[in-house]
Amino acid sequence: MQSRLKRMNGQSPRVIFGCKKAGKHVPQKNVDPDKHRNCTSSRECCPCQIVVRSPRELFPRWRITSLVTDHCHELKKCDILESNQRDKRLSAEMLQLITTHAGKCDPKFIVYMLQHEWPDKAFDLRTVANAIQKAKNSAHIGGSEAAELHKILQDKTRNDKDWFFATDLDENGRLRRMFWMSPSQRYLYRRYRDVVISDNTYKTNRFGMPLNVIVIIDNAGKSRLVGCSLVSGESVEDYEWILEQLLAASDNVYPHIIFVDEDPAMEAACATTISKTTVLNCIWHLRQNLNKNLHGALGKDWNDFISAFWTTRNALTASDFERRWSEHVAVFGVDKPKIEGYLKRISEKREHWAWPWVGTRFTAGMQSTQRVESMNAAIKRAVNGKTSLPALFEAIEKKLSNEAQTSKYILYKTDTTVDPATSTFVQQMFADVIDANNRYLGIAAKSQMKLEMSRSVLYQSNPHTGIDACAPRSIEGGDFEEIERSSKDDREMSSLQSIQTIVGSDRIVQIFDVTFRLDTERKSLQHILLLADGSYICTCLLPPKQRICMSTLFPSDAS
Repeated sequence: MQSRLKRMNGQSPRVIFGCKKAGKHVPQKNVDPDKHRNCTSSRECCPCQIVVRSPRELFPRWRITSLVTDHCHELKKCDILESNQRDKRLSAEMLQLITTHAGKCDPKFIVYMLQHEWPDKAFDLRTVANAIQKAKNSAHIGGSEAAELHKILQDKTRNDKDWFFATDLDENGRLRRMFWMSPSQRYLYRRYRDVVISDNTYKTNRFGMPLNVIVIIDNAGKSRLVGCSLVSGESVEDYEWILEQLLAASDNVYPHIIFVDEDPAMEAACATTISKTTVLNCIWHLRQNLNKNLHGALGKDWNDFISAFWTTRNALTASDFERRWSEHVAVFGVDKPKIEGYLKRISEKREHWAWPWVGTRFTAGMQSTQRVESMNAAIKRAVNGKTSLPALFEAIEKKLSNEAQTSKYILYKTDTTVDPATSTFVQQMFADVIDANNRYLGIAAKSQMKLEMSRSVLYQSNPHTGIDACAPRSIEGGDFEEIERSSKDDREMSSLQSIQTIVGSDRIVQIFDVTFRLDTERKSLQHILLLADGSYICTCLLPPKQRICMSTLFPSDAS
């Protein structure tokens, strides 16, 4: 039987139960009948139907208004069972049969086997398919795929003692968490643990287990995957377990900096497990949370708020930040408890995202988890929500192999290629410096040094004109690329006024504007301040803010 609901204007609703062979087939295409396939429709204009209504005076009761029990066709046994005895409940014996054959047989064939064992019961294909999927989900954690992945990691550990993996099972013996690091990953983490990024990605396996990845930056400035975990959730306990395994695999070597996406569970886990590590927040996720929590509440004031917020965030000093926060940001929460409460919460953790504190740390030029998001995207191009656990592991291993090959190629190109951007004049002028760089510096550091040396011959300086061309720009809107670009500009071109405030006007002897020789508009690029003690300071603040960490400074073979 099939049913359809009809609601009549101003009348009680009507439900019609009819035979599935009722009605007449109406072709939906205008094609020569001679070209039709040799098949017929199951509809035979069967008159059997039951009509019920629910008048207002009887609601919620229903009344049969029409009943026709005659069929114009012969009834089969399965039709009688389907009409009268369909029961979607499955007994324990039926579920056991489904579990035994789940993943091995087609759902329709399993229905056929069930029908053979219980001939007096009609089985619904959708119910059986749901039971099959549930059996698969239950089997994976304590069954074949988890066991297969465990065996793969065991074999690798047996063949190479530098492999590390750990598993955590629940009270029923099902896999709850798994962590692994290859020998090369352990080496990379120990060497480049200065800046670590951690993030979860989803839909990488058929069981919905989040994949946690840990990424570092090597001496070529490239992202390298150094740790993977499969977890059953995103609780504090899950993240604590991941960090504990990271320390166990690295002989308790703590990361110096870790970037997270403002996940309270991850931040709590970091506070208890790696308390020596500085935790920084991704500015992209910070922007997303601002939008989610304040955009609607602020309404038309949103654009003014977000501009003031980012200008305050990019302040050079803590005192400047506090002043701007109280004068330009906190005012948006006056007499608005929700906004005031949220601003107070993020202000209490300003050391994790505001530039006066972030700018004093080596972050390899990062302010977000964008690198790990790119890593997640690369992994998800090779896997999907239907990938098995062993297949996911193999895809990650292939990704690691490609990373290693790329690293070797970059090293080869660097050692065998002469940079055309470095002119003969520059090479002669900085011959000793270039020689020392080639002997001691890594790829990223050498590239930065070459760039600065090439730029230096194009600079010219003139006495200060009184115009500060390096004033920080406010940020309208919330485009992430604009936020990153403006933050970078504020780092490299801090305002002359802020520098004068920090240094003190009585210590400044003279100020020069530095421009490019080829710049026809003569716009001020940077400012150099000559101080009374014979020293100088530039508004680019390159030495204190773009310093290169020791592990990324030297080549990988340096002792």
